[in-house]
Amino acid sequence: MAFFCRYIPILVCTALIFGVSQAQSVGTITGTVTDAASEEKLEAVQVYIPALKLGAVSDEQGRFIIENVPVGTYELKADLIGYASATVAITVTAGQTTTVALQMELSALYLDEVVVTGTAFKESPINLPYAVTVVGREKMAEQGSPQAVDFFKNLGASHGVIGEANSWYNDQSVSVPETVANVNLRGLGASRTLVLINSRRQVYIPARLFGGRFVDVNAIPSIAIDRVEVLKEGASAIYGSDAVAGVANFLTRNDFTGFEISAGHDYFAGAGDTNFGAIWGGKLGKAHAVISAEWMGRQALPSTERDYLLQPWHGGGQRLGW
Repeated sequence: MAFFCRYIPILVCTALIFGVSQAQSVGTITGTVTDAASEEKLEAVQVYIPALKLGAVSDEQGRFIIENVPVGTYELKADLIGYASATVAITVTAGQTTTVALQMELSALYLDEVVVTGTAFKESPINLPYAVTVVGREKMAEQGSPQAVDFFKNLGASHGVIGEANSWYNDQSVSVPETVANVNLRGLGASRTLVLINSRRQVYIPARLFGGRFVDVNAIPSIAIDRVEVLKEGASAIYGSDAVAGVANFLTRNDFTGFEISAGHDYFAGAGDTNFGAIWGGKLGKAHAVISAEWMGRQALPSTERDYLLQPWHGGGQRLGW
């Protein structure tokens, strides 16, 4: 017990001397990092001494602090992506704090060379992984399909298109205007074909339908359509479940300049279809605007014009009952 009491003061004095000696042999580096042009404080800058592998990261105010740096003269370096490295020589004094103001300049970020290797060869459209049909407005006119609904009725991959004034979708629980038209690729249902306008999704008609709701393509003026792109394969992996049957993308004439009108009339005995459209495009200040509208009318075909209803009566004078 006397041995420990004798040497404890000696050990305490040794520890104090070692601590004072260590404090006198190290110093602290602190400072800020700013943008050289705007003087904005830079965050997340790596400030370090390469020779000692000591460093810190600047905070939101651009401040940093490096403690316990041995006494001496060193090179202090700052790195940040998008900026050129900043370097400054500093001298650390024992027990003192050295303050540094670093400024960094914007610099282009150079990447290593990127090499892309590929093979170009001619391939039949039938063998391609996706079958895409692209039809412009001129081609649609040549096919006799001035309206979008007429185009999809003539498309081989389209089945069960609504677009005639037959009102077969209307009953006591569902009321859909007879003017609506849809896109139904591969007969999987109109709600399974994604309809886009200028590559953007559109709003469905406001009605609850048995087979799911769909986009009314008759709401798009045909005179404003530049071309139609139809992806006739399932694309649910890219677009979602509403593209199981495919995608129909209507691209409009966004760069149209001037004024244009179109009119057409299909006549048959006792009835006919009439459509009229107009489009205007031009500069409005610094913007380019395009406005279009279309009207379509259909005359009802009376029963007197239907040959299968004009049959001679062979009832023998007797009234038929129901």
